[in-house]
Amino acid sequence: MGVIQALGTLNLPFEIHGIIGAVENIIGGNAYKPGDVLKASNGKQLKLQIQTQKDDWF
Repeated sequence: MGVIQALGTLNLPFEIHGIIGAVENIIGGNAYKPGDVLKASNGKQLKLQIQTQKDDWF
């Protein structure tokens, strides 16, 4: 992105188009993500969280 921004400041005599493939890094479209809420068979709801090595929850 920085290269495209820098090229924009050069006032070149032609157009420059940049394409960035920005996607989520998950295995599949139905993969669980942090913050998803699942409903168990007993009716309880579970929220998925990830714990890092520093014991920080997010």
